[in-house]
Amino acid sequence: MKHSPITRRLAQSLLIAAAALPAACGEDNGSWTDPMALQSETALTLGKCGVQGTKLIDFSQIPDGTRQVKVCSLTPPAPSRGFSPSRYDIFIENRLQAPLTAEGMMDYQTLRAFAIDTFTLRPSERMLSAYVRAYLTDGSLTTHTDSPSFTFGVRPEGPLIETAYYYVGTYTGWNSADESLPMSNGGAGPYDNPVFTITVPAPRHQNGERADNAFCLMPVSVLSGDYGSDFRNYLVGPATDEPQSTALTGSITVGQGDGPVPQFLQPAADGASYYRITVDFLQRLYAIEPVIFSPYIYEIGAESQWLVPQPLYSSKNDGVYRGFGWLGGGFRLRPQADSSEGEWRMADGRLSTEGTADFQAEPGYYMIEVNLMQAVCNLTPIRQVSVTGSVNGYWDTYTEMTYQPATATWELTALLDYGELVFCANHSQDIIWGGSPDALIQRGPSLWIDEPGRYHITLHALCDGFARCEIVRLGD
Repeated sequence: MKHSPITRRLAQSLLIAAAALPAACGEDNGSWTDPMALQSETALTLGKCGVQGTKLIDFSQIPDGTRQVKVCSLTPPAPSRGFSPSRYDIFIENRLQAPLTAEGMMDYQTLRAFAIDTFTLRPSERMLSAYVRAYLTDGSLTTHTDSPSFTFGVRPEGPLIETAYYYVGTYTGWNSADESLPMSNGGAGPYDNPVFTITVPAPRHQNGERADNAFCLMPVSVLSGDYGSDFRNYLVGPATDEPQSTALTGSITVGQGDGPVPQFLQPAADGASYYRITVDFLQRLYAIEPVIFSPYIYEIGAESQWLVPQPLYSSKNDGVYRGFGWLGGGFRLRPQADSSEGEWRMADGRLSTEGTADFQAEPGYYMIEVNLMQAVCNLTPIRQVSVTGSVNGYWDTYTEMTYQPATATWELTALLDYGELVFCANHSQDIIWGGSPDALIQRGPSLWIDEPGRYHITLHALCDGFARCEIVRLGD
């Protein structure tokens, strides 16, 4: 039987592969693996070769515009029986396959993206395990062989980001041991989420008036370190040549111990109740948002067919509101009585302007409490409203009122003695209306009945600024 030239060539190659012994590599460089996997069903034993990883690729030292970076030095397999190397691939951590040049160069952006995905941007030296695959051809047939594993080092170029930061400034008395105001990044690692936030109350003087808010951000290493009075040299502040900056956005600087770090400064005249501070420690950018709360927000819901808003009042303009009213079914909260713009609804059980679900309540009268800083809404059922005071003979005696849905008021008709009275809910001292009949306030002073008799009282049991009552003497 006659054989074609191709068949004779294949048989010859197979015989060579069966008879040849692997050639050992030098101790420094290692050897290529053998036997080889075939791409075109050809086997071949190759000569000496070697590969060695670079010591360290520091991304922070790579010039902009760099296209390739050297990851290893390799000695290619020597040509044998007409087969010689044609191209190379590198396999890193058995997850990335990328082209490699004969000089051991690979695409820089591919390597950088892989390293960041594997290690984040933390600027620490890390080791990657790899091997090189050489593809050899004689012009018609192709085979490949893999190098031994080797390692090379990389260091991502991200800045140092600590695991925790704290507000330190006017509000905390510049106390470097005060950790009461930590920033948060949602509990993630600092390189998984480098954006830290905190909301800080505006500082006030002892007389209650607003004070300027001067502050820096304190890394946890300073909090736990022994810097003494020099701790201000290692804080995070605005990047400015001035001692203080009132800019609401900008870049940050991190103290290196060569002098006090500039301070963020928010003047008292801005009228803010809180400051929401956001810092991207990776991009080195900050934003400060003065939070100014209006004295009232409003509930609106199914109880009024979404037509009549009910007010909630913040006595300290601190984002904590309290109101009273009848609820039944779904409801929402809004900044303005006559506009749905910026409404808060429910998302994951919390207040959110991005929420899509309405809050829900069983039919009944409630105290509605809202904390905008904590994004929570709490309801306390008011099962009874009463008149209490010396008009009943004793302060621990209650005359019950009845809720009138048609007028949304609480009413009673009863014999009362002369003396003091207040209105309370649920027989509790925590919810009391007092003051003057046309301007009742929470925990206000007692009202006065001048003479005993039969009285009809109507109470609008609402928040401060809207609560009032009418007291009418009907006779003896």
